[in-house]
Amino acid sequence: MYQLSGMSGADNGHPLSRILRDSMLCTQHAFMGEITFKNAGAIFFDHDPLPGYL
Repeated sequence: MYQLSGMSGADNGHPLSRILRDSMLCTQHAFMGEITFKNAGAIFFDHDPLPGYL
């Protein structure tokens, strides 16, 4: 989307701004789920994370 709209698409007043934010929201929620924190803690304490984390 940024390639289509340029950096003006990031401006809150731009019509594509909401679409850009909404599309990025899904990936952020998937990344910041509870299981992500559990796996990150497992790695921090030198334990194996669940399969598929790395």
